[in-house]
Amino acid sequence: MADDKPTDYGSWITVREAIDRAAKHFDLTDGFRALWPRIRDGLIPTCTMRSAVKTGMSGTPTTRLEPRSISPRDWTQYNEHPPKSLYRDEVTFLIRGNPGYGTDRYVTCYDVRLDPEAVDREFPKPTRQDSPAPAPFPLDPEYEERLVAAVKAVQPAIPEPEASEDREPVDRKDLEAWYALYVQTYGDGLPLPHAVDSAKGFFHDKTVGRDRVHALFPARKSGRKPSTDK
Repeated sequence: MADDKPTDYGSWITVREAIDRAAKHFDLTDGFRALWPRIRDGLIPTCTMRSAVKTGMSGTPTTRLEPRSISPRDWTQYNEHPPKSLYRDEVTFLIRGNPGYGTDRYVTCYDVRLDPEAVDREFPKPTRQDSPAPAPFPLDPEYEERLVAAVKAVQPAIPEPEASEDREPVDRKDLEAWYALYVQTYGDGLPLPHAVDSAKGFFHDKTVGRDRVHALFPARKSGRKPSTDK
């Protein structure tokens, strides 16, 4: 994660806005399929408007409110398949510590933004009605199916099983530490689906059950007491 600030970060655009610009050449699915490799390879610079850094899974998160650029090296963690949370302008990176004595860090980037000039350069406006569109990067045949599922995961969220053969459930202490960071960042007034999506993006390599996230929410007082017979 780079520490330098974007020159004019206020004019940078969201991921969905960039998809809309790419969609002038492609439909929604192909638009993101063409956009993602250009983000991963550094052709379109990215930044985060605010972030949170946690040392180890149980460390205390530190919030950074200043914008920072995101290095293409960080994006390569996801290789060909982008994180589903990127549709919410959110992504979590794992910064490995030095073997033997270093500690891993987890950096969650909120309000991810893209350089609009680079987006327009990669997807220029057609000069004529029949102008050819830039070709999407080649990806594996099953990618489009996974991408459609990722779009549907934004609203409403697609429920995931509590456990699977290749991903284990997130540890309770790690989930509680995430919730403390979530409340610190967003407060406790947002609905449950928003928290579930954020948790799944943070623990992208594990399963996060909706019920387990709901259990972290404080109990709400009932607005009316039940009537009793005299």
